[in-house]
Amino acid sequence: MKLSKNYKNIIRQFLAKKYAKPVLLITVFALVSTAALLITQAKDGDVSLEAETTSRSGNASFVDDDKASGGKSLHFGVVEGSGGNNSAYKPLSNPNASQQAKNVYNFLQSKEGSAILAGQHEADQCTKCESDRMQSITGKAPAVHGHDVAGYAIDPINEAINDFNVRHQIPEFSWHVSAPGTSEDWTNVQIDANVARALQSGTSENTSLVAKLNTMASRLQTLEDANVPVLWRPWHEMNGGWFWWSKSGPDTYKQLWIYTYNYFTTTKGLNNLIWVWSAAENELPNAAWYPGDQYVDITGTDTYTSNSNISNWLNNYNRHKSIAPTKPVALTETDYVPDPAQLQSSGNKMLWFLPWHSIYVDRNSQSTLTQVYNSPYVITADEMPDLRGTFQ
Repeated sequence: MKLSKNYKNIIRQFLAKKYAKPVLLITVFALVSTAALLITQAKDGDVSLEAETTSRSGNASFVDDDKASGGKSLHFGVVEGSGGNNSAYKPLSNPNASQQAKNVYNFLQSKEGSAILAGQHEADQCTKCESDRMQSITGKAPAVHGHDVAGYAIDPINEAINDFNVRHQIPEFSWHVSAPGTSEDWTNVQIDANVARALQSGTSENTSLVAKLNTMASRLQTLEDANVPVLWRPWHEMNGGWFWWSKSGPDTYKQLWIYTYNYFTTTKGLNNLIWVWSAAENELPNAAWYPGDQYVDITGTDTYTSNSNISNWLNNYNRHKSIAPTKPVALTETDYVPDPAQLQSSGNKMLWFLPWHSIYVDRNSQSTLTQVYNSPYVITADEMPDLRGTFQ
């Protein structure tokens, strides 16, 4: 490499300084010592070295691997500018989002149109049964692991921590919360409720709503304390008319969404949430229900049997893009899994598909599931990067 005269002069001037040689010696000594330490530890089996070309300014950090092995990995990474953001990616709605939430969002954006993540939702009584079943059928585990955090379902918080920190899956939460003033039960998710009163300070409905939000925030805080982000999908299928949160119409629904967003993000300081707004399949998503780009990160469609063909999925995708052009789109609930070849040929760039559990995912033959999970276009858990450090 040739240096210009100006650079040569600068180097000569620096070397002429009294402190030049000590500075150079200290720098070389530090580099050699660090390299020797890492090599020694790697030989002893205490540390595994993993290079991550994910930044422009180097950093290194020890990260606990599978707790059972007791091992640690030294992850060399790069932090892009401040906070690990690459300008090619759109930021999350929360400007204080955690590094791990940014990593997941950036990774998803990097795959938009070039791949789709396989997902699977769990039944209320189990936290890993359906994921294990997909593994046994297809030989692969889903990249997105869906759970319900309803009060009547088994608590998936610890499973979600293992999803992200051990298996490199992305946790996804839906929330079938009962109406204000009622106990946590499936039937109370579908009753009528006065959403306006629930948002009015001083009412019994508001006291109940805040209590439910506070309980959920505490559970989500456990994830943040473990540096685990989550695809957070509350108040879903709002245009279906069957859940209490949408029975008062789109205006109060949007107020409820924004109230929840502000409570979790500002009041509770939860920075590990990626906010997913998902509409029902009974009609195309309607812009009247959309709370606004500043409160949403990803939009999605919940589409079951009658609409589970590629043309309707594409119609839903295009409709979502017309409502929120800058937001990625996902197939947030389904029964039938999409054909990867048809997704590519139709230009449908959904980020992931998430079949509902039990009889719904069973509408797919085992051969179909195996074919889809093993498609080069489909990302499964074994192909996921470690998103605990940084991702550019």
